[in-house]
Amino acid sequence: MTEVIEPKTVPAVKQDADYVFYELTRSICPECRRVIDAHILLRDNKVYMRKRCPRHGQFEGLVYGDAEAYTAHSKFNKPGTIPLKFSTEIDRWLST
Repeated sequence: MTEVIEPKTVPAVKQDADYVFYELTRSICPECRRVIDAHILLRDNKVYMRKRCPRHGQFEGLVYGDAEAYTAHSKFNKPGTIPLKFSTEIDRWLST
């Protein structure tokens, strides 16, 4: 009778990401200008924006050179608002 020897399996090693997810925001694709979701990431004490366009793929860029300052000042961020009244008349909208 032949003995069957099962191969030894090496357990998978969980690997941590090299960044910390900080917040979700909106951005535009640099190719087609489509509005897309973007992630703000902290890595090596810097702030990066990573975004993915379904048509043009993933992009990542440096947003701020000091993650500590960025996070300390983020409490002053607020959503944009539309003014109650415009100081000049709008006769046409610019479009790209």
